[in-house]
Amino acid sequence: IGVIVGIGTTAIVNRIQADDAQVLSSTALVALPGHTGEGTAQLIRERDTTELRINAEGAPPQQEFREVWLINTDGKQMYSLGVLPTAGTGSYPLPARLANSLEGFNIVDVSIEPYDGNVEHSSNSQVRGTLPG
Repeated sequence: IGVIVGIGTTAIVNRIQADDAQVLSSTALVALPGHTGEGTAQLIRERDTTELRINAEGAPPQQEFREVWLINTDGKQMYSLGVLPTAGTGSYPLPARLANSLEGFNIVDVSIEPYDGNVEHSSNSQVRGTLPG
């Protein structure tokens, strides 16, 4: 009986915690010219954390990797949020500066990056979308 009560309590707590997640905004990710793929990006607030959740469908590059970026509407300022796993799904906590307001960093970009040690954006984007401001 104790095991059943423990499992039931854990399931209820997990359900309550899952319901705490709030979708602040979302956008479709569409392929840029010369590329294929699609997906979604969601800005999620859960408890005191704001994160970007990405689901990008499409073939991952064979000799390169994909990186997730938030780009400012000026097209010049950007934050790298991290590498997108080959499965195409990832969650990325936002930098503290952007946790409460995107401050114009509404463009979600998934780029194809070479293994060259250069931390800057390659200017080769696979999919992109814009979160509502």
